[in-house]
Amino acid sequence: MFRRFFKSTSPLRPSPFGATISYVLLIIWAGVVLFPLYWLVVTSLKLPIQVNEGPFYLPFIDYTPSLHAWQYIFVDLRNDTLRPYMNTVVVALTSSALSLSLGTAAAYGLTRFVYRPKLGSVLVVLGLIALAVVAIGMGVPWQLAVLVAIVLAILAVQTLNRRFQRSLQNQDVAFWLISQRILPPVAVVIPIYVLFQQLGLLDTKT
Repeated sequence: MFRRFFKSTSPLRPSPFGATISYVLLIIWAGVVLFPLYWLVVTSLKLPIQVNEGPFYLPFIDYTPSLHAWQYIFVDLRNDTLRPYMNTVVVALTSSALSLSLGTAAAYGLTRFVYRPKLGSVLVVLGLIALAVVAIGMGVPWQLAVLVAIVLAILAVQTLNRRFQRSLQNQDVAFWLISQRILPPVAVVIPIYVLFQQLGLLDTKT
C-alpha cells in the first residue's frame, strides 16, 4: 500500500507522491506570479500615508480600503488620464492591424514570388533612411528630409544598381524579418521616442 504511493502507473501519470509535489510547487509558483498583481490592486486601495507607513497586506484587517487613488485618477485628473489612455489604445490597435497586414502581405510575397534585390541597393536605401533620421533630429523639417531621402534613393538605385553584383534571396529577407524578433525593444523604442519628440507627435493619435 505504501509503495503504491510512490509508484507511477504510466509515463504520463506520475505517482501520487510526484503529483502532490508537482501541485505544491505549482501552487507556490502561482503565488509568486500572482502576488505582484494582488499587491497592485491592494496598493490602489490605500491612502498615500498607508503606502509610506506600510507594508499593509490585508484590506479591512491591516488597513481600511479607500478609493482615493481611483477618484484622483478618474475624477480629478480625468482628461489627463483618459486622453493618453485612448491615444495608447488607438495607436496599439492601429499598429497591430498595420503590422498584421504588412506581415501577411510579406509572407505571401515571399512564398509566391522570387526576389533578387541587390545588396548594395538595400544598403544605400538604409543609409539614406539613417541620414534622414539624423537630419530630422538636427532640426531639418521632416517633410523635406523624407522627400530628399526618397529622391536620392531613387537616383542611387537607378544609377548604381547595375554595379552591384551580389543579390539577396527570399530566405535572406525572411531571415532578416525573423531576426527582428530578437532585437531588444529598448533599442527601437528610444530612437522612435526621440523621433516623435522632434516631430511633435508625442501623446497624439497621429
